[in-house]
Amino acid sequence: MLISLSCTLPAESKHFDMILRQAHSHLRDIRALKSPPTPSPSSAAYHSFDPSIHRRLLSVMPLKVISLPEQHDTWERYSQLLDGLQEVGAMSVCTSIIEIKVSRHLL
Repeated sequence: MLISLSCTLPAESKHFDMILRQAHSHLRDIRALKSPPTPSPSSAAYHSFDPSIHRRLLSVMPLKVISLPEQHDTWERYSQLLDGLQEVGAMSVCTSIIEIKVSRHLL
């Protein structure tokens, strides 16, 4: 994912597309795996994310309690991010506005 963000478009559009296809493939593999269990309250992993961190942060405005999204929602949002980057790559090689409109409908 980070490699795709370092690509120069449109010069590296083929490389960019290959990286995004590979990222989609890895995401499919990850989604096919069983989700890891929720760590027990005695685990260090359980304490690595503090949903009450807002109590210790100094701010002018009240902060919301932070909560982790469901695993399925996380993967879905990541997939949407990859789709958006793929659309950016496709539009980067377009030479006119009409091509961009047509390519958006083809994706």
